[in-house]
Amino acid sequence: LGVDLWRLGREVAVEAVEVQRGGTRFRYSDPLGALSVKTALVGGHQAANAALALAALRRTLGAKEAARAAAALGDVRWPGRFEVIEGEPTLVLDGAHNAQGALSLRKTWHEVFPGIRPVALFGCLRDRDPVDIAGALRREVASLHAVAPPSPRAQDAGDLARILGGEAHPTIAQGLLAARTDALRRGVPLLIFGSLYLIGAVEEILRRETVPSA
Repeated sequence: LGVDLWRLGREVAVEAVEVQRGGTRFRYSDPLGALSVKTALVGGHQAANAALALAALRRTLGAKEAARAAAALGDVRWPGRFEVIEGEPTLVLDGAHNAQGALSLRKTWHEVFPGIRPVALFGCLRDRDPVDIAGALRREVASLHAVAPPSPRAQDAGDLARILGGEAHPTIAQGLLAARTDALRRGVPLLIFGSLYLIGAVEEILRRETVPSA
């Protein structure tokens, strides 16, 4: 059809990717020019995602009109996608609920916390294969705590612990407390991953902890 294509890896390039706890920096270029970009999202794959969004805006609006988009990427927030919450212990929340997400999580973990084996809190639904998800990370973690996400489709925590090897907990609150205590004892971060229902429940527990009592 004669469409003027902009393709990642050809017309659109992402180079010099630097991944940190607070975000990802990279050099972006397209037929309109080049610029340095930072996105608050963490991971090398997020540089590619951000570049595609930026390319779409620059291709349709032009470089000048899309200039604010590059700056706005620094303020993007995506709760539950390698969300780092500093503290004792440091928490990392990631809604990796399929094999592809788990592989991206593993790669990003090694980029941000090289050589560190975290304690993990995991839960998934029955229509997911826990080995496909947690199997990519099981050897990467120091210990695993299993819970059932708040859904009628939740995989039983005991079954998860039996399949993956780990400790099962009857509630998310109890699992979070045990996993936090374990991470503190080991002096490592706590990785909470799997179902987005689990991530949402943990986020709610953390919000309640930060709200002062009347």
